[in-house]
Amino acid sequence: MTSNVTATVQQAIEQLPDAPGEIAVDFSAVRLVDTHALRELEHLAAAARAKSVQVVLEHVPTDVYKVLKLMKIENQFRFL
Repeated sequence: MTSNVTATVQQAIEQLPDAPGEIAVDFSAVRLVDTHALRELEHLAAAARAKSVQVVLEHVPTDVYKVLKLMKIENQFRFL
């Protein structure tokens, strides 16, 4: 599952230059995040912030959201 996060985040980073102020990342296939995935998400958040782009995480499972909240990075994203 972590490879899903990594691939999804990499795609989002590649789309940042053309993003119109907001980029959506679908987490519906993600069930687990590990430390590598958390680092990737932090990297995405920093890259988006540098370009003034809001990252929207869609369909985030409750357990994944809890991990993001526990690691105190949930405030770097908007959730749908």
